[in-house]
Amino acid sequence: MDDQSNKAEVNFSCQRCGHPLKLDSSFSAVDDRLATDLAAPIVLLKPSAHNEQVTPVQSTDGVTRRVTTPLQVVEAGPGTGIAGNGDFMLVGSNVHPEAGRFSLHLEMTAQLFDVLTDESEVEHPLCEDCTDSLLDLMEDELTIAEAEVKDYKKYLSERSENDEESLDQLGMELKELQDEEQDLIARLQRVETEREEVMNKRKALAGELEKLVEDEKKHFKVYMDLKREWMNATDEKVSVENQLNYAKSQLDLLEKTNVFNATFHIWHDGHFGTINGFRLGRLPDIPVEWKEINIAWGQTVHLMSSLAKRMDFTFENYRLVPFGDHAHIEVLSDKGVDRLPLYHTGGLRFLYDVKFDQGMVAFLECLAQFKNEVEKRNSDFTLPYSMSQGTITDNNSEKAYSIKYQMNSEEEWTKALKFMLTNLKWAVAYYTADI
Repeated sequence: MDDQSNKAEVNFSCQRCGHPLKLDSSFSAVDDRLATDLAAPIVLLKPSAHNEQVTPVQSTDGVTRRVTTPLQVVEAGPGTGIAGNGDFMLVGSNVHPEAGRFSLHLEMTAQLFDVLTDESEVEHPLCEDCTDSLLDLMEDELTIAEAEVKDYKKYLSERSENDEESLDQLGMELKELQDEEQDLIARLQRVETEREEVMNKRKALAGELEKLVEDEKKHFKVYMDLKREWMNATDEKVSVENQLNYAKSQLDLLEKTNVFNATFHIWHDGHFGTINGFRLGRLPDIPVEWKEINIAWGQTVHLMSSLAKRMDFTFENYRLVPFGDHAHIEVLSDKGVDRLPLYHTGGLRFLYDVKFDQGMVAFLECLAQFKNEVEKRNSDFTLPYSMSQGTITDNNSEKAYSIKYQMNSEEEWTKALKFMLTNLKWAVAYYTADI
């Protein structure tokens, strides 16, 4: 078997799409010297002052370019510390170890792709389709870069025309801004000074405010105390005014009220004359108890005595003694005092009727004396019934009724007592009108 038959076929894959590649025949046409040079590892020396120079070049397009010295290829050997680095992928089978030329050819090809990868920053090898796509992409980037260069040229042209004007204008603006800055700094200092003064005044006013608040609380407390006292005084004043108004109304009512009429109410109950509701007299079919009659006589004597005292009148030869249901009349004479009762104990009519009748006749005489006294003071005064010597006469019928109980009918006695109470009521009315 010849040498070609002993070689194993080695295939590379595209580093972009991963498809297997068949290398061009030119990769096989490498002489021994080139193969020996490529077999040595390629090392990029570190940039230094003697192996890398950055020279700005001013071109007509306004773009600064950097010129870098070409890569140096050195041979690895003992003591150099440089090892080969083959970044490639082998795809295939039936790989048989070979020495000599086949191994050198394989290493040379791999390192060639590594150099291309490092220089272009694109993984190699590439298939034809991926290469076309990459070229299209790079053409687009080139178009964009050319457009940017055009824009930069335009901008630089505009800037170069306006630089001098802009610098003068900017200098003036800077001067104005510096002046304005100094003015603002001065104003700021004044404001800070005023602020300190205001803060000091504020502290002083805060102290005064606190004092005023305390004074306000004290004054408000005093005000509330005074207001409470004023409200209490107002309530008391209103209460006193109400009491005064009530007292005035009661006074007016009392002034208009007949005291004697209120105290001794004289009225009638059928055939009976009444005083404070007590009947004076009795009838055969209405036998009023003597206790009630005695009380009625006591009220009558009390009224007559009060009227005489109010008018400062003294009865001649008589003194009325009101004593409840045992009222009596004292007859005054040179011989002494004779007591005539105005009450009856009941029982047989002839036992005490004489003195009881004399007492009633004496009372009628006292009423007649009171009438005469009033007529002296007021000639227009008159009573509806005439009284004389124990009888009382109806002026309309001119019939006289005896006030005595003995030798008299109960009907006429009761009527005489009713007429007597009527005369007494008129006397009370005169006194009330006269005062």
